[in-house]
Amino acid sequence: MWVAALSTTDIGSVADSIALRIGSSHDVVVRDGTSVQVDSPDLSALAVGETQRTAIGFANDDVTISNGGTAQFTDTSCTMPALADIDALQIGRRGGTTSVSNAYIQQIRCFPVRKTNAELEALVGNS
Repeated sequence: MWVAALSTTDIGSVADSIALRIGSSHDVVVRDGTSVQVDSPDLSALAVGETQRTAIGFANDDVTISNGGTAQFTDTSCTMPALADIDALQIGRRGGTTSVSNAYIQQIRCFPVRKTNAELEALVGNS
């Protein structure tokens, strides 16, 4: 299931998107146009009723996903979609499919700058 994606307004497409997938596993997928730039490995399986705290930091050649206060994945060789190509936040559905979220989101925070990895880890730490 795809929980959140920054993408073009065309919900029928996953081109030009930054997506966090949360479900039986979770990962990050970044597409510049239709080219996959980042496809992180699955981080962990989620149990029913489990709470996860996940943060994504992204910039050209600098994508990190932190989970539970620990950096889980970093990619330093990726091209991000142009900001002009991203104009929507989709929550609960993946464009181009009927996949929907079977979860809820307690809080979303967006920052206009790339947080450092240490800041990401502190944001989603379990303390």
